[in-house]
Amino acid sequence: MSRPLSTPAFMWRGQRRWRHAERVGLNGGARGALALRSPQPRRSWVGEGEAGEGDWIFVAHHKSGTTVGKVLVDAVCHASGRPVYKYTYRERPVLERQEEGGACHFLVKVYAEDLDMWLSVLTRSAHNRLVHFIRDPIQMVASGYLFHRRGSEIEWTNYTRCSRDLCLLPDAWGRGRSKKTVAPIFRAMSAIPWLRQYGCDADRITYYDCLNALPVRQGLLVEAKRAHATLRTMLEFDEIARGPRTFSLRLEWLSHDKFNATVFSLVSWLRATPANIRAPDDVGSAVSSGPPPQQQLVEAAYAECFSSPRVSKIATGFSSRLNKAVVPSESAAELTQKVKQWVQSGATPALREVSARANMSHHRISPLFASAAPARVVAGSRGVITCSSPTLFKATALMLTRLRHTGCRLPVQLWHAAEFTPTVLNELGAAKLLDVSVHDLADALPPSTPDDEIDTMRGYMCKPLAVLASTLDQVMLVDHDARF
Repeated sequence: MSRPLSTPAFMWRGQRRWRHAERVGLNGGARGALALRSPQPRRSWVGEGEAGEGDWIFVAHHKSGTTVGKVLVDAVCHASGRPVYKYTYRERPVLERQEEGGACHFLVKVYAEDLDMWLSVLTRSAHNRLVHFIRDPIQMVASGYLFHRRGSEIEWTNYTRCSRDLCLLPDAWGRGRSKKTVAPIFRAMSAIPWLRQYGCDADRITYYDCLNALPVRQGLLVEAKRAHATLRTMLEFDEIARGPRTFSLRLEWLSHDKFNATVFSLVSWLRATPANIRAPDDVGSAVSSGPPPQQQLVEAAYAECFSSPRVSKIATGFSSRLNKAVVPSESAAELTQKVKQWVQSGATPALREVSARANMSHHRISPLFASAAPARVVAGSRGVITCSSPTLFKATALMLTRLRHTGCRLPVQLWHAAEFTPTVLNELGAAKLLDVSVHDLADALPPSTPDDEIDTMRGYMCKPLAVLASTLDQVMLVDHDARF
């Protein structure tokens, strides 16, 4: 038999995590994942004939519920008699096992390159299920910022080399590897180029130092850039994996007041037969084809989750593991309040857009233009559109002068995004340019459009938006530095 190309997942169950290690085959290989067995579970809620049917795949993302998800998966799979395989980086699925029946696969994180691989596992059997832990992208960025600035995961945030949470590898370098086997590759890479890419100051050599040296809003932007790949993967997976065999589990559903209802819905959905299963839309909406899960299971899962030291200590202060770390200039309460204000203000335009399109938060996408549609086009009208700003005004005026010298007499629409002051408009009048009208994009947008969103419409973005907002039917779009 061929030797596997990776060192895949670890398997655990209950508190007896490190007992009875044995080798199990990976996709038919003689040597494969280090699987950690535990004794048979003391209780099971599966009915006669149900046990062993189908694999359950649980996928989490950094700050979408990996800690509470691990405890929950441990409790549910232990009760169903399923072994749990843990995937720490990009290991291949353990599909051929010595154990009979179904298994649980818990992915601490997943990468975009591996989405098709895990979807193929889901479709191998009608009894397979996928539970996807998701969260509002804005909340993920805010939580990650607090988590990393306070000193959690200091083994990589306060380290000058790369790690799986800070840097990305080419597909071929990371494919099939575990957290342990990929670590030497990351350690050979400096973290500094990645810190610069995310927006850290030039004199900062660790991510922890970077976040603590920046004002809160700027630090949140750095965290948003670092988390971009994770957010993109979560949203893409949520979109392509939707279906009756996928349970999109929002992190807020695991709060104290919703936890029992969530677990009840989850277990009922996991037990449903292929003919009766449907995707739950909210807590309590799953349909079960058999008797309800034992109340003892729900209570046990609640107790295990909220008695877990890792779950209870999340976001409860600064880490005591920082020996040489920078002393935070703000208290935990002050820092948290500033982050909450950033979240409540809508974070950034890009995050609001992503959050709204993913339907994971209260944010909604507003119509681009005040009338919910571009201005009515005048059929047959022709003209020139250009965008400018106070700093580019003189160059724009010279371009329009050269255009007129060519004999072009088409009307010109000069667009800007709330940038032209009366002084600039007076200069335009003094230039005595023929048939030039000035238009403000802000006038075409809803009055409630935030200033930071209007800021993003300046520069290059002004050009396509001006074409959309214009009443001209046939348009020649000209840049300020065009030569005729």
